[in-house]
Amino acid sequence: MDDDLATALLRALRAPGRLPRRLLPTGWFSFFDGEATAGDVLAQRHASAVLARVGVPHDTAWSPGFRPGALSLEEADPRAYDTLLFVCGPVHGPQVARLHARFGSCRRLAAGVTVVDPADAAVTGFHGILPRDGTSAPARHDLAAGARWARCRPWPGWCRRTGRASTGPAGGTSG
Repeated sequence: MDDDLATALLRALRAPGRLPRRLLPTGWFSFFDGEATAGDVLAQRHASAVLARVGVPHDTAWSPGFRPGALSLEEADPRAYDTLLFVCGPVHGPQVARLHARFGSCRRLAAGVTVVDPADAAVTGFHGILPRDGTSAPARHDLAAGARWARCRPWPGWCRRTGRASTGPAGGTSG
């Protein structure tokens, strides 16, 4: 996370006067019917590194379609956590709204997210949101931008894919 967002997140986590007892990072990478982009995974990695650096015990909920065998949202016991953190991506839709119902006993925060509709139950269910964009606040860097990259050798490749509604028919930005 850039220093601005990392500082804001740590301040929000300490707001009740202490750091969380145990925290569960989630995001679109957690939903079986969601989507795990490289940016989502890097944002999770960066948030997890910040939490580890300040000593906040945490697990991450992964989609069983993305990381089979890892802790999933379905396996995560809401009673084991006092805080849920949603990182990266847009906060909208039924998957995010279901998090609020399932983890209703937890303090729920979102960081580095896009606010699509401030009145959406997926947004209003959070106790605090540190947006990257979508509000009148100045935009912040994406959480993925501050993630550490593992060293690896370059590997040339070619990837062909069909269009996606958010990027247009040729995979470029729409607009």
